[in-house]
Amino acid sequence: MVWSASDNDLYECCVNDVDKMERGMSPNIQVLAQVDHGSNPRPDGPKTMQRLVLEKNDQPLLQSPVAKDLGNGDSASPKQLADFIKWGMEKYPAKNYWLVISDHGDGWKGACQDDSRQTWMSLPQIEQALQEARQSSGQKLDLLSFDCCHMASSEVVHQLQNEAQVLVGSQEVMGELGLPYDRLLPQIAGKDARQVAEMLVRESRENPEDIPTFAALDLSKVPAFSQSVKELGEAVTASGLSTEQMREVVAKTQGFDSGYYRDVVDLARQLGQAEPSLLPQAEKVEQAAAAVVLAEQHADTHPNAHGLQIEVFKDSEGARQRRYTPGTRVMRTEAGSYAETAFARDTGWAKVIAKIDSPPPP
Repeated sequence: MVWSASDNDLYECCVNDVDKMERGMSPNIQVLAQVDHGSNPRPDGPKTMQRLVLEKNDQPLLQSPVAKDLGNGDSASPKQLADFIKWGMEKYPAKNYWLVISDHGDGWKGACQDDSRQTWMSLPQIEQALQEARQSSGQKLDLLSFDCCHMASSEVVHQLQNEAQVLVGSQEVMGELGLPYDRLLPQIAGKDARQVAEMLVRESRENPEDIPTFAALDLSKVPAFSQSVKELGEAVTASGLSTEQMREVVAKTQGFDSGYYRDVVDLARQLGQAEPSLLPQAEKVEQAAAAVVLAEQHADTHPNAHGLQIEVFKDSEGARQRRYTPGTRVMRTEAGSYAETAFARDTGWAKVIAKIDSPPPP
């Protein structure tokens, strides 16, 4: 099931991914896609949100039959995402379920930007959609993958740990080429979620400049990982490390394009080097993260990436909104501050962020 939230500047990229899936259709798999054509630049093309039942076709553009035209839908609506998943599971029952969410993404801030509606789906809203679908169908997703930037995140896996077995995503920005679905789909029949996820990571190495990081993550291992981060955070908060020292640690840690995120394993190692008393907690984070990461790849440009990122700087509502503001418009979302995420509530990591990002003393 492909949630192609393409009503924005990624329209061509998102639709091209679904087109590659048409080319890769094979027996024993069924692919459903909900594509938002609100930003379609072609005068003679559709402008509405459509549900497609994919059929093999090697012609350019989408050729598969439209199962339902939803009019001017909202691809940032958790209700519409939940309805799509429930429809797919009810109408096309399967042994295994894989959901692809394809669009803009930004870690704990969520994913899916709808320019026509000026909306954005927060991480809690994504959880809400998946939870509603799971409770209605009685089925948990086997595999959840994000063709979005920055979704291989400590905050994301913690929030969504009950909604799938395996999650796949990138710590870094993902480029326009996307995954080679035309080659991937013929290979997935008979494979379980872990095998497909590992295949996605392996295939993502094809264009390291386009997908410089990619990881398959075992969500069943997340509780122990989150607990280890909580213990490290408590030790850091209680330590004598100053804000200046914390900022030096962050500066040495593997970062990513947004500037807000750092690799959680590299951060733990740097903290242990800066303050030896933190070594037991830092090593526990490294071990727990290794249990979560089933497979990962990183380009030479990201030598200290290990598969999971974490927020290290304060990010105000105003700053977050401006990142998703085309021109002067403000994207509407229910998302609030970092402190409202499940990860922040359950681990207290916001206290570490406050220590890193505190104003200098007078």
